[in-house]
Amino acid sequence: MDDIINMKRTFVLNPAGLRFCKMMLSLVVLMSFMASAAYATPQPKPAGNCPAFNGVESAAPPISPALLSFTETDGLNKVISVVTSDQSAPSTGDNIVPGVMMICKYPIVGGNADTSIVTGITATYNGNNGLWAAEIGCGSGDCAKIGRKTGDGNKNNMPMNGGTYTAGSVTFSSEPDSELIVAHINWPAQCEDSGDYDEDGNADTCFRTLGSKPPIVVPEFPTIALPIVTLIGMLFLVYRLKKKV
Repeated sequence: MDDIINMKRTFVLNPAGLRFCKMMLSLVVLMSFMASAAYATPQPKPAGNCPAFNGVESAAPPISPALLSFTETDGLNKVISVVTSDQSAPSTGDNIVPGVMMICKYPIVGGNADTSIVTGITATYNGNNGLWAAEIGCGSGDCAKIGRKTGDGNKNNMPMNGGTYTAGSVTFSSEPDSELIVAHINWPAQCEDSGDYDEDGNADTCFRTLGSKPPIVVPEFPTIALPIVTLIGMLFLVYRLKKKV
């Protein structure tokens, strides 16, 4: 028993033992930090930037909704889907053209683009080369962008083949006054005459402002039922009149 007490006193009170423990603890912390840094994966970012909000009208002229448009869910978590027209773009391969490369969303508050109300952004489009990336900030910092990752190339474009594709979602702390959605596209027939506004050295790519696709309005039941009931009533009346004759 005395031997155990002496061992405890030696361990607790011995300065050399304390220094050894501190050194080992520092070594463990350092190794943990190095391991976490070595295995940490940087978050992928969308390739390229979007136009600044000031001047976006000239940099991204509107495109006909019959060619390219978007739909969006209501609420503070807005899911953005892109509605494409059929331009015979392949869905696989290394050159998915015509195709959409990125979506830029500008929330507008008080007449200016304001990303301070954006609390989250997620990319959900899974293309031919994997999931797209999402980021708040568009070079000028006034929009949120969802698009193919740096290095993906045209093999991860969203194909213009008549399909509707969900690009991702943007979450807000409060509802913006309005919004603007711009697409970065690789579409020679649309871009070759507009100049290199995206400044990527490729005349086949450009920005276009999208209009929202009007939702399909299904008439409410009374709207449908009233004419039908009226028609049935008139037919029944005609039938009764003929029967009396």
